[in-house]
Amino acid sequence: MDEIAIDTTRLSAKGQVVIPVDVRNKLQLKTGNKLLVVSSDNSIILQKADSVKQEDDYSLVKYAKNIANKIGIKI
Repeated sequence: MDEIAIDTTRLSAKGQVVIPVDVRNKLQLKTGNKLLVVSSDNSIILQKADSVKQEDDYSLVKYAKNIANKIGIKI
């Protein structure tokens, strides 16, 4: 499995979230990249949109839940 990067950030008054630089670098995120946003009752998962096909949305959620469980986060 790929190395997992974990960090914290804050929500701004405008509803914006800064993605920490280590995470941006790891994922090679650039200004203007589109992100897929998946949410549950108390979790948000971001995925580079260009790396996900429409039919793979369920696989992404399953993959994200698996990773979250491994690091002790219940989603």
